[in-house]
Amino acid sequence: MDEAIHGGEVSRTFAIITTAANELMQPIHNRMPVVIEPEDWSRWFGEIEGDPKALLHPPADGVLKCWPISARINLPRNNDTKLLDPVKAE
Repeated sequence: MDEAIHGGEVSRTFAIITTAANELMQPIHNRMPVVIEPEDWSRWFGEIEGDPKALLHPPADGVLKCWPISARINLPRNNDTKLLDPVKAE
């Protein structure tokens, strides 16, 4: 997250960097967020030498899990932990 001051007001912003979908995500969408794994955080934040652009790739197999969830997720008024409960695939 980045903070900037504009006319005395603090503005907090962030960006989601995307990359090509890995094998797990391809059936869902053709792109996905970049996942910076813990062992790469120091390079990403410039604490150690290395090109952070080299980290802009799909995560390795096994980093993420995927399961079907309820279509209730599509309504903003639904905001409870049951949204992540697995459901039978349609």
